[in-house]
Amino acid sequence: AFDAVGSIIVIAMFICPPAAARLMTNRLERQILWSIAFGAGSAVAGYVLAGYGPLWLGSSNAVSAAGMIATVSGLVLALACLYAPARSRMTAPGS
Repeated sequence: AFDAVGSIIVIAMFICPPAAARLMTNRLERQILWSIAFGAGSAVAGYVLAGYGPLWLGSSNAVSAAGMIATVSGLVLALACLYAPARSRMTAPGS
């Protein structure tokens, strides 16, 4: 189980923050800053939710921090896909 969760978090953190950043802006410098912010925010929020989320919901069951970080990172990408300002300006090559 550890190897599976380890690979999931690596894939999620390599793909989701940069993809969400790409949807936020078309400038490379800002994409890098957005990607750093999304990655750090996902890591902190996922770790906090893994540690305290079950307690807030009245449960004492442990939640995988790596799995929660990957989930939060995926949610950030999903929100960027829905609401990012740069997504409507992108056009297909050759259009």
